[in-house]
Parts: sequence; structure tokens; C-alpha cells
Amino acid sequence: MIENAIKEIQRGAAEIIDLEYIKKLLKGYYEEGKSYTVKVGFDPTGADLHLGHTVLLQKLKTFQEHGAIVQLIIGDFTATIGDPTGKSETRKVMSSDVIAANAKTYQEQAFLILDRSKTEIYYNSKWFDKLGAAGIVGLSTLFSVARMLERDDFEKRYKSNQSISISEFLYPLLQGYDSVELKSDIELGGTDVGVIVGVLVAVAVGLGVGVKVGVAVAVAVLVAVFVGVLVAVAVGKSVEVGVAVAVGASVEVGV
Repeated sequence: MIENAIKEIQRGAAEIIDLEYIKKLLKGYYEEGKSYTVKVGFDPTGADLHLGHTVLLQKLKTFQEHGAIVQLIIGDFTATIGDPTGKSETRKVMSSDVIAANAKTYQEQAFLILDRSKTEIYYNSKWFDKLGAAGIVGLSTLFSVARMLERDDFEKRYKSNQSISISEFLYPLLQGYDSVELKSDIELGGTDVGVIVGVLVAVAVGLGVGVKVGVAVAVAVLVAVFVGVLVAVAVGKSVEVGVAVAVGASVEVGV
């Protein structure tokens, strides 16, 4: 049973960090009935979940079938910054009303795939509002600007004299802190557009923060993700290009 579960988890995964720990969690479930947690976060920067999200949701569903409790984070706080992954410029700031409306839609659409009884919904504004300015400044001391500039997207923008906001540097730190706050057993993320993306940095930052505050994120599963249409520039989920989860079967999608 455990070997079959591993095969299903590995299917479509671009990288798995610490497979042995996943086996240990599965053994705990099948032999002792112990559940474990798998975390994923979505920023509600668009009106609908897209196909890129469903790749991750399907993998979460697989984990649920093998004993996992999914921790689904709606990034209503981090959405005010926006994921800088693959972006050639700073994202436009979204209003709180738009973010709230999108967050409601995301939650509804996630349950088209996920088992509601095995899913916990969190809004990351809950802990970031409490963390406050002092806490975020303290968090920022754990990572250097030099390390941030190692990211492919930041490096390209820096070398071409394009603006990079301080808030964009904060984004992967905040994303990593989500896992620390929830004490997640497994981090699930996407490799998105085939570059060294925010999720890789967020996992590394999350582990680093975990060591300093006494909480460790044990393992990460990275999945190759389809995020709409790839044109001359990398198109992310928040750009108005892609296929929404809720479109009807009769809708024709093309370029």
C-alpha cells in the first residue's frame, strides 16, 4: 500500500526533497492511523483558479487519499505584494475588496477537487497582521539582498536596471513563514515556468526560518505546473491569460 502511494505521489513530481520522510509519514498513517499535513498556498490575484492550480490540487487530492490533511492557505496578505516569480516588473497593487472577492472564489473552486472534510483553510493575514511591522523587519534579517539577487528573475531585472521593490524581496520570506506558522509536515509547490522560482526560495527560506524559531518544515514536493499560455514573456496565473477552472465544457479556448 505504501509503495503504491509513493508511486502516485511521485507521478508528475519534478522534485521531491526527502522522500524517506514521506515514506515515514505514510507508514505512520497506514500502520498507526496517524494523519499528517500538506501545505500549499494560493494568492488570490485572479478571479478564478486556473489549470496551473489544478495540477497542485490534484496532487493534494492524492495526498488526502493517503492520510493527509491539506492546509490550504489563501494568501490574502501576500496577494497585496504579488508573487514576483517570472515577472519583469513590479506587480500592480490590488485593492482589499478585489482580493477578498477572489479569495472567496478560490475557496469555493478548490473544493471541486479537494475533500472538504480533510481540508483546513487559512488566510495568511491572520498571522501577518499579528506579526506586525517589527516582526516582518525581524524576519527580513534572516536573508540577504545578495541571496535574493541570485534568483533568476531578480538578477535579470537588476542587470537591466529595472525596478525591484523592497516588498518583492519580502514575498518569498513571507511565503516561507506560512509553513513555519502552520508547522506543516510537507510543502507542496510548483516549478511554474521552468526557472528557479519563488517556491524553491520559499522552501529554503522556510527551512532557514524554521531552524531559528525551532520549527522545521520537513519535506517539499515540487510539481511542474501549466500556468496558462506561454508567449514572448512568461505568463503567470494572475495575468489575464489562461484557462479558468470554472469554465464550462462548451467554452472554446485558444490563442
